[in-house]
Amino acid sequence: MKKIAAGMSGLGICVLCFVAGMNTPKPGVADVMKPAAVEDPDVRVVKNQDGSRDVFIRSGSSLITRHRFGTDEKLFSRSAYRVDIAGNPMSCKIYDPDGGEVLKVVYGYRRKDGKLVEERVFNARTKTVDKDGKELPVHRMIHLDDGETLSIFPDEADSGLDIARRVDSPFRNPFVN
Repeated sequence: MKKIAAGMSGLGICVLCFVAGMNTPKPGVADVMKPAAVEDPDVRVVKNQDGSRDVFIRSGSSLITRHRFGTDEKLFSRSAYRVDIAGNPMSCKIYDPDGGEVLKVVYGYRRKDGKLVEERVFNARTKTVDKDGKELPVHRMIHLDDGETLSIFPDEADSGLDIARRVDSPFRNPFVN
């Protein structure tokens, strides 16, 4: 993990941490289920290939909340994204249906061109730290210049090896064309 982190520091990554505190979005979870909410310009509904759907609610210029509903129409999770002026995610907190914080995510961008280069996912329930007390991510996604994403999961046996595979990026802002 240290070798990869040391190599990434040369890219000039600017990672902004999540600022505590969240505004409550205009419509609540119950309002999202009403058909009238879909006509709101600050609400987008995205149907996923597996039959689930995401309802995105924009609150002001810097917060987008995603409510993910399963195929049974029950709330599966809620994610609160802090975005910059261009609509790019800067940080995210992911909650279970009961409102308990599960994960937090920070996004890293290359300074010279603003391209997303890394996403770091942290367990919000159980903090994992290294020997120096620095919090360690449970998942890293490194976005390569060829458009692919390298997904890195630290080995649970803590052998220092990483398991990598290619995956798609999980967040697409529905309010940005």
